[in-house]
Amino acid sequence: GHQLVIESLGKITSEKPSLTIVGEGSKNRKAYLENYAKKNNVSLNIISSISDSQLAKEYLESFTYVNGAQNEPFGLTSLEAIGYGCNLVTNDTGGTKELAFFYKDKVFISRNNSDDMSKKIVESLAYNSETAPDMSNFSWDSVAQSIDML
Repeated sequence: GHQLVIESLGKITSEKPSLTIVGEGSKNRKAYLENYAKKNNVSLNIISSISDSQLAKEYLESFTYVNGAQNEPFGLTSLEAIGYGCNLVTNDTGGTKELAFFYKDKVFISRNNSDDMSKKIVESLAYNSETAPDMSNFSWDSVAQSIDML
């Protein structure tokens, strides 16, 4: 999904946001993403190793979290980003779109193409939802209890 996100950001013509990717990956994959970002005129920062406190800082300094993963059943990082107050732009092909049920004003669902995702990123950046939502429904205890009740 990183390639889709880079391509989507590359289509934004005014006030293009930068992209930070947090995660491990091979040197070849990182080089590929860096070259792809340059080709699409996207400022890219890849952070391979990060502490929990630094990760929290990254979320708090971000306004939108973009999940371009395809066919992912659910993304905990997407929920984590919403918990820190970020808006979420996500594909219609994965389970993260279900977060719109709980946080309809924070989740922007894109068709699985760069043109639509680019538009949703711009919409998300223009929408000012300043407060982080109540995440108490998503504690381990409450989720385990709701699963147990099924």
